[in-house]
Amino acid sequence: MKFYRNLFAVLCFAFFLAGITTNSPFAFLVAMLSGALSRTAAKKGWPDPW
Repeated sequence: MKFYRNLFAVLCFAFFLAGITTNSPFAFLVAMLSGALSRTAAKKGWPDPW
């Protein structure tokens, strides 16, 4: 049950780094959304897709 948590965590860090390098507010927004989805997946226990 860690697939979605790890997927959204990697996206969070990737967009956070993109936001730092480009100073894009959209990248920071997507990073924040990905982080929230990562925590939601961990709390709700979303099942792995396979």
